[in-house]
This record gives sequence, structure tokens and C-alpha cells, in this order.
Amino acid sequence: IKGCQVSEKEKDIIYKRITNREYNKCVQIGYRGQKISDKWIVVDKFDNSPIVTLNDDVACLSFADDSIDIIVCNAVLQYVVDPIQVIKEFNRVLKKGGKVWIEAPSIQPITYINKHLGFDDLWRFSLKGIETIVADNFKTIQIGYSRVRGSYLNFGVYYYGEKI
Repeated sequence: IKGCQVSEKEKDIIYKRITNREYNKCVQIGYRGQKISDKWIVVDKFDNSPIVTLNDDVACLSFADDSIDIIVCNAVLQYVVDPIQVIKEFNRVLKKGGKVWIEAPSIQPITYINKHLGFDDLWRFSLKGIETIVADNFKTIQIGYSRVRGSYLNFGVYYYGEKI
């Protein structure tokens, strides 16, 4: 279903289905107090919690090319200087056919709650905006507007795609 609005419940079913599937190497970008599961590698540049596996910059991940099965990136793209570079980096590390799930703010007001860590919100995304930045790297499986999971963000976009 491309570009359609689905209910929050339907989106959650899709999210649970992809995060509960058996993958060999799974990466969670950003940590919001909860790890998807014990087998997931958590990447968060600024959080030194014991749950965080790597403090990589999301635009320059330390994984080998074509080594990851799935990446879930919730409420992180709004903070990065170059979201297109991040998408290219996801493409580099994902295996052919690897999946990516992205959630990012859309019409949420820009916040400065992370200013003490040295970064602010930089971006907001529309469906067309997300489709544009992923177009050269991923085939869209589903995209829509929704509340951003596990975050203070009220209204965002989600994107589920496959590396081409």
C-alpha cells in the first residue's frame, strides 16, 4: 500500500510484524528507553546507556557493506545535518532486499529539548519528502502519516522500504 493513510492500529501491526521477524542482523537507530529485542544492535551517538551497542554517527556507520538485514530508525532524521547521506549510509550497510523502517516528524513544532546535548531539530518531512530522499536507494513497501511511536512527536511520517 503506497502513500495511503492507515490507522494507527494497522501501522502498529505492520511495525510489529517487521520487528518480530527473524533476521540475522538487526539495527535500531536511536534509543528511546526501549530496545526492540535483545538481538538488536542499538546505535545512538549521544547515549552511553548499557543498552546502546555503538555510539556511531548515523551518517557513518561502522558496519561492513551489505551486512545488515533490517534498520529501524525512529525519530532521528530530524536531528541529522544531511538526511540524504544517512539514507545512502543505510543503503550501503543493508543487504540487497534488506528492509528499512523510518519514522520522522511532519507537522510537529520544532523543539529544542536536546539543546544541552548540542543538537536541535533541523528537519520536518512530508510523504513526498521522504519518498524523494529514499528514491534512489529503496523500493517503497508502505508509507503514510502517523503518530511517531515511542516519542513525544505528535504527528509524523513513516516509511517502510526495501533495498533495491
